[in-house]
Amino acid sequence: MSNDKFVMNPGQIAQLDRAFVNSNWTPGDVYKLCDRKITSAILRIIRGSADILEKSPRDQALPNRIKVNRQVRPACPVFVKVIAHPELETLGPDEYDLGEVKLWRHKDQQGKQRVSIFELYMDLKIGDLLPHCLGLADGYAISRKQAPIYRKFFGGQTLFLWRSVMIGEKGSEYFVPYLRERKDGPVEWVEMTWLSFRNASLPHNSPAAYFPPK
Repeated sequence: MSNDKFVMNPGQIAQLDRAFVNSNWTPGDVYKLCDRKITSAILRIIRGSADILEKSPRDQALPNRIKVNRQVRPACPVFVKVIAHPELETLGPDEYDLGEVKLWRHKDQQGKQRVSIFELYMDLKIGDLLPHCLGLADGYAISRKQAPIYRKFFGGQTLFLWRSVMIGEKGSEYFVPYLRERKDGPVEWVEMTWLSFRNASLPHNSPAAYFPPK
């Protein structure tokens, strides 16, 4: 069977079905498995290029805690050429509580108005707030939390991770990662995705996530 066009046969489907049943999978678990990020991670584990890191009892007892390895550069989407501020990627605490994360809004957002995404970015740069903002590594760590935990701290808000502004392949388009809640029927999760600066503006419920300067 060609690697570039894999089609499961009935026997493989039955094998997978039995494996799901025997491992106590739920329909919600199977739905999450369809996420390309998750299936790609599982494939790396199967092929031996990645390992499973079990959560310690302490981690399970402290669901609000976030751990970030800032010495490892987080993966960027394929359309990104470079990180705009690579010198900022290693900044920030290695471990923190979600309650320590604060939300910053542009003055226009405070008045419930929309604001140009580029104007907001420039305000953060001029105010020297970019080093205090959350970035890509934080986004990956927080997106692994369950949606109710995210909702407890941030409600229905979309959190922008301005430390990790990215420049596209052609060098002329900028992107910023952000976190949001997603739901499809009974299944809910925290998703990290990216927004282009092109003709974009942000509403009141799209603040920058940051650590208060000490």
